[in-house]
Amino acid sequence: RRVHGDIIKKIKEEMMMEEEKSEIIIPGEEICKAESYMAGHGAYEEKGVIYASLAGTVQKADKLVYVKPFKARYHPESGDVVVGRIVAIESKRWKVDINAGHHASLLLTAINLPGGEQRRRSEEDKLHMRDFYSENELVSGEVQSINPFDGSANLHTRNLKYGKLKWSSSQCAASFNSQDEASFCYFRGCSKTYYRDEWVYLDLLFPNLDH
Repeated sequence: RRVHGDIIKKIKEEMMMEEEKSEIIIPGEEICKAESYMAGHGAYEEKGVIYASLAGTVQKADKLVYVKPFKARYHPESGDVVVGRIVAIESKRWKVDINAGHHASLLLTAINLPGGEQRRRSEEDKLHMRDFYSENELVSGEVQSINPFDGSANLHTRNLKYGKLKWSSSQCAASFNSQDEASFCYFRGCSKTYYRDEWVYLDLLFPNLDH
């Protein structure tokens, strides 16, 4: 189901409102007195005062105060739908950057073949892996499992709604493959939508930039 633009706009507004409600703090800045709260993640106590050890927003839960960082690594879980960038092609697999601690793996056996063909992967498929996905392309997929040794994600794109993403620009009405050199639009206030068929995965609003 295609995500309507009004829904995306509403979600963005709600996220901004929540951010505004929270107090922004930097490392070393005083949060509160320790007599009222206990220091949690991103905070520490010193001489009866709780300070921030991270830059982020102050969060409070009962008697616990902690700092939610502005940027944090994603921790994948089975069933998550993710968007990532192909960073390497190895034997029978692609390495995908999903902003986690480790690159995710997408096995050749975990993708849809053209036309939905059901068969064993051949040596010819291994030699032509770049025909399916190549470096720097954006793909959507689902976390199938988590590697128990390093916590990295194993992805699959077997569902037709997953796979290589394209993007379109709102102002210049352009539509490109994600690996094209023209993948950046510099029109003022132009938004870029990443999609596959009728499924919208990312809707990004670029800041006002000169041509």
